[in-house]
Amino acid sequence: MKRNKRIVLLGLCIVALACAPALAGCGANTGEEEAGDTGESKQIENTVTSESQTIGLTGVGNARQLGGYVTTDGKKIKDGVLLRTGKLSGAVTEDIARLTETYHLTEIIDLRTTAEIKGALDPVIAGTTAEQISIVNESSPAYLTTISYVSTGDPIADAIATAENGIFSETMYSGLVTDTYGQKGYREFFEKLLAHEDGAFLFHCNGGKDRTGVAAVLLLSALGVDQATIMEDFALTNDFYAKDIDYLISETKKRTADANTIEDVYALVGVNSSYMEKMFDSVDEKYGSMDSFLKDAIGLTDDDLTVLKDRYLE
Repeated sequence: MKRNKRIVLLGLCIVALACAPALAGCGANTGEEEAGDTGESKQIENTVTSESQTIGLTGVGNARQLGGYVTTDGKKIKDGVLLRTGKLSGAVTEDIARLTETYHLTEIIDLRTTAEIKGALDPVIAGTTAEQISIVNESSPAYLTTISYVSTGDPIADAIATAENGIFSETMYSGLVTDTYGQKGYREFFEKLLAHEDGAFLFHCNGGKDRTGVAAVLLLSALGVDQATIMEDFALTNDFYAKDIDYLISETKKRTADANTIEDVYALVGVNSSYMEKMFDSVDEKYGSMDSFLKDAIGLTDDDLTVLKDRYLE
């Protein structure tokens, strides 16, 4: 696939976020968490790199796993069970074989809109069930207004126009988790995780970075991974899409010198960690903590959290 086409497709993932109402580093992470009643701090060391998390797909962008991260209670996420990717429409035969034979994939959750799915259908993979859980409201005025900014024939102009439309801001992820439509979608996502039993569980959107990124943040939080590791995992998108980001920014700078526009164009393919930090801040401000958010807004019970940990940790 040519680079310019890929940028247009990846950009759709961000454009869809316009329906929300409010609308990078990696390496070895070291953090300290409280170790319960002893009053002692527990050192947590997680390796967060594209090499440690990749699942080795050639036709699917941002394809990685959540396995290997150590939680604050000393357990570890099982390898090869929780997979996150971009859209699967570009999967080649070898990718499908790897998903089914190496990871024993049995369930796929597609977080895209119906329009996005029609434009880039996932392949039918034998032995798997696939279901759509839309995170954004396709009937919202903001979504209907901004969707026209893509596919004008000039991907760089599309990127700049979308950025200048003002749909990118530090509140974009906050909008997803404070909007009742988004909360409903993520609640359904967790229901699927709770019901899942065997094989790998894969979730994706278009670029596998925004709606999927928020889903991964919520899931890692529910499993007890520390926030520093979660933030580094979120930022790995910038490694997986490094070449696309470099190309897009290079071409954008040839047409505009506006720093804000360039920063927002970056978000078409990459991710801005400050946006996710803002989401954490918004959750803390409204709900008191991520744990309270998962219970009060998403509807997870203590028993649900126990089931998730029993199923996906070792």
